[in-house]
Amino acid sequence: MSEKQWDMKEVKRMKKKKLFQYNLVMVFISLLISYFIANDSTIILSAVFCVIFWLLAVNSLYTLISGNTIGTRTSRRLKEYDKDRLGKKRWRRNTLVEAIFINLSAIGMTWFLFVIDFDSITLNFPWSIFPFLGGWIGYNIGKIFRMSEL
Repeated sequence: MSEKQWDMKEVKRMKKKKLFQYNLVMVFISLLISYFIANDSTIILSAVFCVIFWLLAVNSLYTLISGNTIGTRTSRRLKEYDKDRLGKKRWRRNTLVEAIFINLSAIGMTWFLFVIDFDSITLNFPWSIFPFLGGWIGYNIGKIFRMSEL
């Protein structure tokens, strides 16, 4: 299946590096969420997430159409590894599902932004961020578990 031989130690190192980069972004996002919740700016927080979702949607469509990845050298090499490991057809199908899901999420977030009455929403600072932190911890546990299986 794989035309190219990959050094598994190098792949693990790249996956750890990408997980570290992901965690840095998540720290920034959690600080952003905390700031907007503390200042009672739910509409601005929702608009920021809407823009982030649309950027992710454009990136996923670009990856699906061109086959190229926008990102760091590590993320591009890991996409190349996934493409080799899964095979071109399966990788394309997974990328299509990802693009559809992200685009539907961006459309839903845009709809949410225009339909919801933000004056009636109250967010309590320490409690509102716990679902976000739970997802973040779960993602890290899953990635670490998958890295240990390589």
